Amino acid sequence: MNLADINVNELKFGSLYTVPVARTWDDSGDDPDEPEWSYIEAICHTDPVYDTQRILIVRDGTVTHLWDACHDKAYARHEEESYLDDHWVYDEDDEDDEDDGGPAASGLEAEDFRRFLDVEPEGPDGPRMSYWYPVDYIDSDNAERIAVTLVDLPLCLVEVDGDWGLALTGGGMDMSWEIITAYVLIGLMPPVHFARDLPAMARRGTGADDQILIAACLRSLHEAADQMTRAAAQVAERFNVPNLTRAAE
Repeated sequence: MNLADINVNELKFGSLYTVPVARTWDDSGDDPDEPEWSYIEAICHTDPVYDTQRILIVRDGTVTHLWDACHDKAYARHEEESYLDDHWVYDEDDEDDEDDGGPAASGLEAEDFRRFLDVEPEGPDGPRMSYWYPVDYIDSDNAERIAVTLVDLPLCLVEVDGDWGLALTGGGMDMSWEIITAYVLIGLMPPVHFARDLPAMARRGTGADDQILIAACLRSLHEAADQMTRAAAQVAERFNVPNLTRAAE
């Protein structure tokens, strides 16, 4: 999914009041108080044989699945034979074969499929910065699909003691735009924590995608303001006292 496909008015409220959780990503096992965690992310890999981009699913540093965008499914090693039996496989001698559009179906023999699952991810992977951003909407059923949605962003999905969230795989001066992009692509309104301090930097805010992100931030802020206004009115009515917000207006 691209930002151009997003309807800001259809974003869900689920993470409106999410705040970053300070964390260290110690995987040494030396700290007994450290919660158990694991991560999942999608990476783009260039197929050296067919010179095409494939999306691979990485779990805790190991490639475990090959993503088939045509069928919206991640295929694991143990599924490869049945997958290849049911899909078009490249045959140089048959000019009538047609590609069904799936990345895993574009000319893959069984040995090619296995080769992708043996790819060593390049560069840093997994969470790198000391914060975790909870996302209630993620679960084990949709984690791979969401990871693919975020493939171009410096974020991965991290499960901490059964709860899911996002973590940065790289850093910079301010990564608010990237974090907001992730929430919006997932289908959620940006957390107020980030929306209220959206930075004007490096010419951000002028492009079409950034305009969608700004609109999403404004919707988050207006929704939060409306909720607080309603809450103030309810408290004033409950205790039969003046609504100070209304009095100030």
